[in-house]
Amino acid sequence: MKRLAQRAVELGKDDAIALAVSGWDWRILFVILGSVLPHRSRACAQFQFGRAWSFGGWIKNWLGEPESAIERFARAMRLSPLDPSAIVVRGGTAHAHFFLGRL
Repeated sequence: MKRLAQRAVELGKDDAIALAVSGWDWRILFVILGSVLPHRSRACAQFQFGRAWSFGGWIKNWLGEPESAIERFARAMRLSPLDPSAIVVRGGTAHAHFFLGRL
């Protein structure tokens, strides 16, 4: 899986979807170890891709940074308000508020 994620980054360095999804794959491989690679961040910065911001929100939740997660989820909603996966963004926002003790 690592090799495939690296290859996706090589082939899709100018493709927001390839960068965002490869960042998600890296999260699956490495978030347990506490390190997240920068591919998803590059997709966010270069392409303003809403789903990449959503992925980043979940990563921040899992790393114990719910305030930063809320910011990323809000940006995802601003960039892609009609995204069919908006429920994932709302769920992530709810999780972040829960982690902050805002029931």
